[in-house]
Amino acid sequence: MVIDVKLKELRPEDFELLSQRYGFFDTPKTLELVGKKLGITRERVRQKQVRALRRLREILNDDCDLELVLNRITEAAKNNVPLYKMKGFSRNFKDDSITMILIDIFFQDNIKIFTSQRLKNPILICQTEEAKIKDNIVNIKDILEIQKEYVFINEIANFLNCSENLVREYKMLIFKGERVALFNNKNIFLDRLSIFENIFKENPYKIFDKQEILELMEIREGQLRGLIDRAESVVCLEKSKYAYNENYRGGSSIKLVYDFLSEAEKPMTFKSIMSLIKKERPFIKEGSVKAAIKLSDEIDEIDNNLFALKKWGYESRKKEFRINKYKYRLEDSLEEIFKEHVEDFLSVRDLKKYLFEKYENDVSSDDSSIYVSLNKLIDRGSIFKITRGRSAYYKKK
Repeated sequence: MVIDVKLKELRPEDFELLSQRYGFFDTPKTLELVGKKLGITRERVRQKQVRALRRLREILNDDCDLELVLNRITEAAKNNVPLYKMKGFSRNFKDDSITMILIDIFFQDNIKIFTSQRLKNPILICQTEEAKIKDNIVNIKDILEIQKEYVFINEIANFLNCSENLVREYKMLIFKGERVALFNNKNIFLDRLSIFENIFKENPYKIFDKQEILELMEIREGQLRGLIDRAESVVCLEKSKYAYNENYRGGSSIKLVYDFLSEAEKPMTFKSIMSLIKKERPFIKEGSVKAAIKLSDEIDEIDNNLFALKKWGYESRKKEFRINKYKYRLEDSLEEIFKEHVEDFLSVRDLKKYLFEKYENDVSSDDSSIYVSLNKLIDRGSIFKITRGRSAYYKKK
């Protein structure tokens, strides 16, 4: 049945009201909004809507296909079909709005459209099952958090005695064919790690291509990168080539960082660490190294992008280190820069550039320190500040 023709048999004012309330062409409007537009109370809008639906029911009852349509909606509710999948009722209007009208007319006490923050889309349900649906949504989360391996959608549905559609609409699922996993389920990842390392241990002299590993483990590229960064026994030999061999240095990004810091026997900047890592593993990405450092229990960030081994004890004396680590004072260095550029208006970006060119890493150059020092120089009367739009510039007095 296509309902378009039947809707045209309504009086124009009834059609317009239903169009606004159910959103035939755009977003459905509340009783209050429709009332404001028509200049009547929300209660009067409700009364008019009841009357319009009653008239539409009388018109639709003459359609020989009505029973088939109602049976389709009933089956959809039993299987918790998402509202957006209910199609074929109309050629000119939004299908979900037509479905809502049919439910309000013929299923007031039996079927409803259910929404939840945990579901991706509204679904059709039998009203008598609403409490059970709410419990099942909570139970889906519990099942995914305690399971340590991928689980099939139908297994969850059978266990909870619910529809597979309800499981599919759960927001926190990742699909792998018909297998699912909670997005932030760490247990899955840890189990995968042991499987990943065993592949290489069983073939210690074989070089694996990335695509080969993806097919063997049935995982995505993002998961593979995470596994590689945490696997102590696996190294990247070149782009998309991985191996297990004691002759290769290290395994994970964090082990490389630890080795370089140990050899240097002093704190290192992230830039210095990356330059060394690139020589060993040219295709590794900065993001992987940053993530590895952040997750490490053995490395501290003792200053902005400056790292040291935790066992060196810099964490307990960060303030002392920051005061004494630079060869030159920032205020003095800035004054020198302004003396060399007496005629120029300098932005913070310009100052950072000149500081690095003149002093390299022997002076602090993070934005917050520069702003503090500039304010001190302004208070001292050495420089002054002007603004142009949203930008600030500084000049020697």
